[in-house]
Amino acid sequence: MAFNPNIPVASDFLAVSQKQVLSNFQAIATAFLENHVPLTSEKNLGMHEVLILRPQSDHPTTTISQSAIYNKLVSSIPQLFFRPNSDQTPIQLSNEKLNTIQTGATADAQSSFIAGPFTVYVGYFIGCPNPQPVTLLPASDLIYVGLSTVNPQGNIFLPNIAIATTIVANTFIIEYKFTPGTTLPLINYMAIGK
Repeated sequence: MAFNPNIPVASDFLAVSQKQVLSNFQAIATAFLENHVPLTSEKNLGMHEVLILRPQSDHPTTTISQSAIYNKLVSSIPQLFFRPNSDQTPIQLSNEKLNTIQTGATADAQSSFIAGPFTVYVGYFIGCPNPQPVTLLPASDLIYVGLSTVNPQGNIFLPNIAIATTIVANTFIIEYKFTPGTTLPLINYMAIGK
């Protein structure tokens, strides 16, 4: 069944073109079903179920009243981009460093997310020993590491009790500037890699 744009013809009798008109509506409904909630649904009528972005070879052009979200290959890997109106500079929204299935963290000790071309890691160590090496996966070239220290009672220690040292590739070391006491603290970290 295929859509016929020449139906109905103005001179047709309704009885003659009825089957052809019904066939056209069925063709439209069938084509619409791909990636959409059916037109006969009670909820989310006509909404997309999925959006497929086929990779483009170049950035699309945008007018003053347009913006674009699109898929473009970067080193043969599909990446998501946003381009503002009037052909402004495209912004890369994803990167190849983070796999949403495996972030390299265990349990609830780390959360990772993508911020354009950067991967942001947020995590913690309970009872953090001195020194504590940290390797963040997937591999990133770290450009920032920040720490905050919390004692076991939940009170924040003085700033800079722990520092990140030896930041190389995707690793850093947490070291104390002075002895924290008999009970080791909780260390929160945030690292940004590219």
